[in-house]
Formats: sequence, C-alpha cells, structure tokens
Amino acid sequence: MDKTEKNRYFLLIGFNKIKFVALNRKNEISFNKEIFINDTSLDENLKSLENFLDQNIIKIENKLKDHIKDIYLIVNYNNFLTIDMSSTNNFKNYINQPENASNFFNNIKNNLIKNMGGYNLMHMMINKFIIDKKNFSSVPIEGNYNDIFLELRFIFLQDNIIKNLKSIVSKYQISVKNISCYEYVDSYNYPGKNNIFTLAYELSNGFNKKEILFINKPSKNNGFFEKFFNFFS
Repeated sequence: MDKTEKNRYFLLIGFNKIKFVALNRKNEISFNKEIFINDTSLDENLKSLENFLDQNIIKIENKLKDHIKDIYLIVNYNNFLTIDMSSTNNFKNYINQPENASNFFNNIKNNLIKNMGGYNLMHMMINKFIIDKKNFSSVPIEGNYNDIFLELRFIFLQDNIIKNLKSIVSKYQISVKNISCYEYVDSYNYPGKNNIFTLAYELSNGFNKKEILFINKPSKNNGFFEKFFNFFS
C-alpha cells in the first residue's frame, strides 16, 4: 500500500462499547469492528479490551493487509479530571515576546503536573479570554487592549489507566500515538463533521486553535503563538 494512502487506526473505549476503526486519508471510515458490552468497573473494561484485541487484531490486520504499528485512543471514562485556572499574568506583556509566552505556558503546565500526583495531562487549552475586564470565548476583533488575562482548562487522566491501556495494546506490538478524552472530542461533534474519529485526529493536530499542543509538537506551538499574537499586534 502506498504510504500516502495508509490508514490511521483508532480505538474507542468505553464501558458500553469498544470500537476499532480504520480511517483513510480522505477521513472516511474504511473499516470498523465493534462490540457492545456492559462493564461496571474499570478492571472489567480493561479485560474486555484485552479480549477484543485477542479475538480480533490478527483478523483485522489480515483484512486490512497491514500491520498496525500505532493507534489513537478515544477514552470514554468518567476518570478524567478537569481543572480551570485563571492566569495572574497580564498576557499583554508577552505580545512581542512569543518565546517568553511559550515558557509562561510551559511553567504553568509543569507546575500543575508536579502537584497532580497520579494524573497525566491529556489536553490544555484556553477556555476564555478576559480582556479589559470582559469575558470572551474567542479572540475578539483586532484592537488596542490594555489587559489580557486567560482562563486555562486542563484535562487530566489517571496515570494507572494510561499505563494499563498502553500495556494492553503493546502486547500486540502496537504503540499508543495519542489519547483523547471522549467528552472533549464529542464537544466538537456538530452537524457537518464526519465522525468522532476524524475529530480526534484533527484535534490532536491543532483543529482547536485554543488548544496548546506542547508535547512533541513544537511546530504546532509556534503556529499557535504566531496566529495568537497576530490578533493583538
């Protein structure tokens, strides 16, 4: 298969359903396999995931004529923790200092992670803009602003869940490319969007312009800050 046509692979994991999907480069579902379950605990669900992969992964790879090397996970658990935090720094001071702004976000992220024992950061985004004492859900039209403060949202998932999920799929020589919170991804699932798997992929690559993608995505950060500062310059 030509690399430009290679599928991207996804697992939707929840207490009621586990679904595998292959998404082609046109963001079309080229293959899917799902089971409906009724798990009542995390241990049960992890066992269901393992059984699903045991029974299906070889059949799926044979059907697709491809070895699945990495996969995106969309996790539908209530174990995610959301924290909203307002910055105390006036972001106006960083308008002409994108490098310092990046360090500013990194410091907030690292300090919060350090104090969140047992949890790992899945998503970090700007929840709202507080500009001259007024709240905005998105950046307003260009203007000369005096004060720019940010409310940041962090979505965490328990470390042990992440380790268990990665451990299960690694038994099949598959690495986890990205883990997304189902509730967060589904919040962008409005009419006209193809499917939640396309959304998960797009969000992991910067679809939400207010999400700050630090981990292993420096180029995305640069793009984010460049666009962000253009509004205020």
